[in-house]
Amino acid sequence: MPTASNICLLAVLSGLSLAVTSCVTSNNVSNVATKESNCNLFVSPEGNDAWDGAAPDFRPKTPTGPFRTLQRAQEAVRTLRQTADGPITVHLRGGRYELKDTWAFTPEDSGSEGAPVIWQAYKNETPVISGGQRIEGWTVEADGTWSVTLPDAVNGQWDINQLFVNGARRPRCRLPKTGFFRIESPYPRNMERKDRQADPKAKTFFYYNEGDLKAWPDISNGFIMMYHAWTASLHHISQVHEDERLAELAEPTGRIMGHFENQQRYHVENLQVAFTDPGEWLMDYRTGTLRYRPLPGEKPETSEVIAPRVHTLLSLKGDGDLGVYAEYLQFHGISFQHSSFLHPRGMSHDNQAASSLSAAITMQHALNCRFSACEMTHLGEYALHIAQGCNHNQVIRCELHDLGGGGALIGMRDSKYALEPTEYNTMENCFVHNAGLMLPAAVGVAILKASYNQLIHNEICDLYYSAVSVGWTWGYASSSANHNLVAYNHLHHIGYGVLSDMGAVYTLGDSPGTVIRGNLIHDVFSYSYGGWGLYTDEGSTDILWENNVVYNTKSGGIHQHYGKNNIFRHNIIAFSKSGQIIRTRIEEHSSFTLQENVIVFDNANPYGGNMHGAHYAAHDNIYWDVTGAPFTFLGKSLEDLQHDGLEVNSRIVDPGFVNAAAFDFRLKPNAPAEPLVKDAVAAMAIAGLEGDPEWTSKPKRILFKELSKDMQPN
Repeated sequence: MPTASNICLLAVLSGLSLAVTSCVTSNNVSNVATKESNCNLFVSPEGNDAWDGAAPDFRPKTPTGPFRTLQRAQEAVRTLRQTADGPITVHLRGGRYELKDTWAFTPEDSGSEGAPVIWQAYKNETPVISGGQRIEGWTVEADGTWSVTLPDAVNGQWDINQLFVNGARRPRCRLPKTGFFRIESPYPRNMERKDRQADPKAKTFFYYNEGDLKAWPDISNGFIMMYHAWTASLHHISQVHEDERLAELAEPTGRIMGHFENQQRYHVENLQVAFTDPGEWLMDYRTGTLRYRPLPGEKPETSEVIAPRVHTLLSLKGDGDLGVYAEYLQFHGISFQHSSFLHPRGMSHDNQAASSLSAAITMQHALNCRFSACEMTHLGEYALHIAQGCNHNQVIRCELHDLGGGGALIGMRDSKYALEPTEYNTMENCFVHNAGLMLPAAVGVAILKASYNQLIHNEICDLYYSAVSVGWTWGYASSSANHNLVAYNHLHHIGYGVLSDMGAVYTLGDSPGTVIRGNLIHDVFSYSYGGWGLYTDEGSTDILWENNVVYNTKSGGIHQHYGKNNIFRHNIIAFSKSGQIIRTRIEEHSSFTLQENVIVFDNANPYGGNMHGAHYAAHDNIYWDVTGAPFTFLGKSLEDLQHDGLEVNSRIVDPGFVNAAAFDFRLKPNAPAEPLVKDAVAAMAIAGLEGDPEWTSKPKRILFKELSKDMQPN
């Protein structure tokens, strides 16, 4: 019997049936289990399913060695669970495990509280669970491009809309190469918006400018991305009528063309005329021919080219009706890659937060499951969806990046799942970045109809829309999103001037018990309106916002569309390009309370929007313009407001930051702001990732995108 590792001694009885003869304790195989008694199995891309899975390497003249497939290991785990009294750990050797279908876990794969089932990377190796298929058989054409014909791409079995070459996402060819085209006019011409609403063609037709589009022979092979305010929709092209300069989409937009601006932005993809630059690819869905224009030095024989084929890579699914759950499953150190993006005809994904998307990893009726030190990358839609009936799950120190959609969805959009609540889930110390690559309206992390969830110490950046969204109810109706905590996250470099009506932390609806605390927020830039830091939208109610630091935003550090009884206290709000505190709708009730905040600016605009009149409370705040210029509160002096019962005990005084103009909000000795925001300053120093320098330094390696040249001024 081997003594150097913790190996379950297995007897191969017949076929796929295994029996445990004994389990011994290990001292040299890393695991994340909670008991010393542990059964270990091993899997390797170089393994063999005829071996017993009891060792990381093959032992000659024995049946002992790692399994080859994940499915074979699952069969072994199910057998082991019948007799093992401790954790079962499956060690995945490094290499690529190519899925043909979803890797599915059900209640029979579950562990228990004292004996979880753990799937983890072996020692310092990286196993890759891939839903992609390697593309080979390229022909190098006379112009240097590569081409290959894929029969499954013709018959609809394989919708290739993402391509990865040597580990990097490559763009589908597009026009214009950067920036946007603009429609010349909505359809019909010369008609008021309210009159166009009744014409269904107003959602599928638009007039284009001369030279932007033509009735190219492959026009039906192309796509159009339409940019709205807070959404962007992707459409198949039906046809182009050159005689009228009229484009027709195969799928309608959610709102009529030109709803938000007459000269709406768009770009086109996957047309031969656009296939011009190195690194681009073109898919002819009519013939199944894929073409790629290589970067300098790339050769077919030495390049790995992968297109995603599997939509859901991993599924943890119980049965709520039967009351059985996928539970106590742990995944550690695994890289999940190459999930597909579903875009059949008839679908445009024109919805807020790109919430129609699914995810590479889906959880339904899953309890006490955990992902730790995992990577989720090169994915078509969201990385992870913790859906209905999921409770007490954890996502810890994972990196989610290169995402067609967003990072994670928690909960459901539909109220029909109210009896299957999603609660008490935690996402902590995760790094979400480079998202929204297929649909820019995707969110870093969105908590939908879900309660008692926590987002703590995450870093979310480098995406085109909101970093965190909480709630999924519009107006003052009761909501199933309450008591959520968003704390000590670093949220930055979002928007890039591409979409509007966005915030670093965006809330919807009645959310009693929800707390937004200690977050560091900066560099939030929308296309037109709405590059806000803290954004209470559509009836946001009973939310506490405290100890946050917000600076360098486009449209306001704090903005409330409408809501009630929200409290903003002990925050540092600094250097919005417009007003710092903004309200849109005045209602009969109190909108919010502003207390003991420090508001710093350089444009003489402490207030913006409809901050006129009463129906809010404000007291004990500090206001300061770093230029030293005098300022008013929308035409009123501080004394005027105090006479009206507002801003009681508030002051205009230098708060005493080390160098506010350089975004250094540390406090000088005896700073006037110290009693108000000392906890915010302390939170700023610890917000974001925690742990060793190799992990916490990852965000410093990002090259952030430039702001869109089309971004409108305030």
